[in-house]
Amino acid sequence: MKIYYLPFLIVFFIMIGCSGNDSSPDNCQSEIIALMEERGPAEKVERYDDEDYHRRTYWYWRHGYSKTFEWGKNVDGCVSNSSTFPPMPEL
Repeated sequence: MKIYYLPFLIVFFIMIGCSGNDSSPDNCQSEIIALMEERGPAEKVERYDDEDYHRRTYWYWRHGYSKTFEWGKNVDGCVSNSSTFPPMPEL
C-alpha cells in the first residue's frame, strides 16, 4: 500500500464506523478498500445504517460510475452492484 492512500483509508474507517455488524467478516471492508485502491476516493459516499443492515454507495461522477455495497441483516455476506452512466461534473 502506498503511503498516499493512508489519509483516505483513515477517512474510510471513520465513515463506516465500528459498531454493530460493521465489525463482522462480511462487512464489505475488503471490497471497499479494493474499490478505493482501484479508483481513488469517491466524489460522494452515501451511507445508510438501520440496526444490523448497512449500505454504502460510492459515486464517481466524473467517471460515470457508482458502486453500492450491502451487508448485514437479510443479506448473504457482502453484496455489491455497480452502475455506469454518462460522466458528469460533481453534483
